Amino acid sequence: MERNSETIKGCGLYIVTDRSLCRLPEEKMVAAALKGGAKVVQYREKDEATRAMVATARKLRTLTTAHGAILIINDRIDVALAAGADGVHLGQDDMPYEAARRILGEEAIIGITAHTVDEALEAQQMGADYVGLSPIFPTATKRDAGPAAGIAFVEEAGKRLRIPKVAIGGINEANMGEVLSAGADCVAMISAVVASEDTPTVSALRRTITCRTGLPPTSGSRWTNTRGSIPAPTTSQPTTMAPIRPLSAPGEGAPLPTTPICPFRAP
Repeated sequence: MERNSETIKGCGLYIVTDRSLCRLPEEKMVAAALKGGAKVVQYREKDEATRAMVATARKLRTLTTAHGAILIINDRIDVALAAGADGVHLGQDDMPYEAARRILGEEAIIGITAHTVDEALEAQQMGADYVGLSPIFPTATKRDAGPAAGIAFVEEAGKRLRIPKVAIGGINEANMGEVLSAGADCVAMISAVVASEDTPTVSALRRTITCRTGLPPTSGSRWTNTRGSIPAPTTSQPTTMAPIRPLSAPGEGAPLPTTPICPFRAP
């Protein structure tokens, strides 16, 4: 799973969808974010019916593939499989990591939310490809996020973890520099991105990350999923879904790099 970790580590800007906050239709918001330079999209939906979720996730898979980006599905392994996503993100109360890995296979990207350093270390020991450190700052986006852990949480995790650390919770352009300097490998944003109506907002965030971390320009960190999306089942097609495969470097069957795209550390 080291390949999966390196894939996440070089991505920089990780956006999480929230239909209730979107000022644009969800697909248009994601398209704008990808155009602006976002390299990971997590589709998070708690209220829609499964069929509607699969339909939306497949559309997002088409968009992320076109932009060489990663699609992660929050919690729903079934939706991830149906959409041909790159992986899933699991909370502390979601399906156990071992069960998710058994279903998705070794090549799927699996991230786990951690509210403490101990939870983050446990996720690393289990084999998670990255941890979501949450929440760093107070946030109203996720009602059950818990109290803000602060920058000290990022600093301690940065010292003790080998796998990528994605910081989330109240992060915006004003405080992201502090988070990156503390040791986060990526910053995840919800309201700072999805509540925006234009691509320039994401472009500005991406430029800020680039300046602070040395992350290569968007054009230099493009990936493709050689597996592609799973077509919608029809009466003449089998419904068995193959395991998710991660993104690979350009060129059919080419392996992911064995070193990070960039050191991803603020000066």
